[in-house]
Amino acid sequence: MTPPAVAKTDSIPLYESQSFYVPTFELWLRNQRMDPSLVRDVIEVTYEDHVDKVDSFTLVLNNWDANTRTCKYFGLERRPEQGSAAEELTQLLAPGTAVLLKLGYLGRTRDMRTMMRGYVTTVDLELTETTAPRIVIRGLNAIDRFRTKQYTWAWPESGTGGIRDSDIAKELAKSPDDKAGRPGIGFRIEINDAAKDKEPKNEHVLMHNQYPIVFLMERARLNGYSLFLAWDQTKKEEYLYFGPSETLRDQTYKLEWGRSLIAFKPTLSTGRQVAKVTVLGWDAKGKKPIKEEASIEKDGLNVDNKELRALAQAVNREEVVADPPATDKEEAKRRAVRLLNEQQKDLVTAMGVTLGLPDLRAGRCIDVSRVDYRLDGRYFLTGTTHTLNDTGYRTQFTCRSEKQA
Repeated sequence: MTPPAVAKTDSIPLYESQSFYVPTFELWLRNQRMDPSLVRDVIEVTYEDHVDKVDSFTLVLNNWDANTRTCKYFGLERRPEQGSAAEELTQLLAPGTAVLLKLGYLGRTRDMRTMMRGYVTTVDLELTETTAPRIVIRGLNAIDRFRTKQYTWAWPESGTGGIRDSDIAKELAKSPDDKAGRPGIGFRIEINDAAKDKEPKNEHVLMHNQYPIVFLMERARLNGYSLFLAWDQTKKEEYLYFGPSETLRDQTYKLEWGRSLIAFKPTLSTGRQVAKVTVLGWDAKGKKPIKEEASIEKDGLNVDNKELRALAQAVNREEVVADPPATDKEEAKRRAVRLLNEQQKDLVTAMGVTLGLPDLRAGRCIDVSRVDYRLDGRYFLTGTTHTLNDTGYRTQFTCRSEKQA
């Protein structure tokens, strides 16, 4: 099953990409659109995602009925009559309730995006002396139900010449083999075959003490993909889709300080940078020591900016890793390069705020300009927080400097 491929676009200025009129949201509870009279109780809607965490949502609702002068959803003194409208309200947002959340804008057209399908996990009742009673509803993406057991596993197996992330996804669809320690989700996973062919082959991918579904979400976002539950109308069953999403526009926003960037706080830090990583080990067959190195000069730096490269190269620090010991030269080299790249991710990090952009998600990229010649350029989004309330719709994000492909 291959959904239509999404055409990539060059980075475009935010103010040219879409119209911003009236920010709005849609809530579907138990597969039914929330009644307009109840929508008015919603004070704030928040959606959060991160490259290595399951998506979550938060809803803040007014919990006071001015006509009956009683609490509306939670905090009732007496149990409502069975089958009454009051009883239905008390069950509407109870833990376990299925939720569909959409965010977007009303204008010449209704421009909405499905942010997530999830379920309610937590209900907080707030009763204070200064404000009307309200409730805070929190929930997680529906794929959280696959978070059952953590595993440690490495791909590819020896002699395979590398593996693509889509192939890893297909492997994880199998049921887990606890005896062999092999992870699995045991649920149907469909990939995008056209996108798979463009993926690079990974020489080494490690899942270290992670839930397979969280690990798979992390791999999806590193590729700019989506991972979500879908419905197969033909087979009448759910499945997980791993690949580019036709509902999320695959575009890179160009955010400019003073125009589309409301706030931007970059941090340039060389405190944790190293110029070289050395991995040590022991060759049991050859009975000789193993020593492999990775350096910025030989193995590159994951940023384009010349000034940043010069700063990183000026760091005269070397890291030596001997635990666990490498068992062959190839493994030692891969680990040295991986550790060097992980250190580079902390060279330039940033927090920012822009107008509400439903398409701005963890795993996507932005082009930042008019900040500083050393800090302008491509950034990889590590997390986003979308908030819609009475002050408008804003998207906060965290990111790191990224080399442009």
